[in-house]
Amino acid sequence: MLNLPQRKFLLISKGSKPYYIYADASGCGCLYVGSPEQYRNFRGMLSRAQTADEEYLAAVDEASEWDKWGPGWWGETGYFE
Repeated sequence: MLNLPQRKFLLISKGSKPYYIYADASGCGCLYVGSPEQYRNFRGMLSRAQTADEEYLAAVDEASEWDKWGPGWWGETGYFE
């Protein structure tokens, strides 16, 4: 496993069947092997996770724009009233 490129997907063939492999010796110390269908499913999960992260960050950014909320307990001037 150490002689494989680390943390990169490689497409290999075993006989007439293609497989994707992913080696991570320094992280989990593991080697993942999957079919093209499993690779597509994995990439789809990554895409959905990235979309969810982006939507969350956009919502947090929008919620942090305090001027949209109007004056708070500190009043219009920013000082206690």
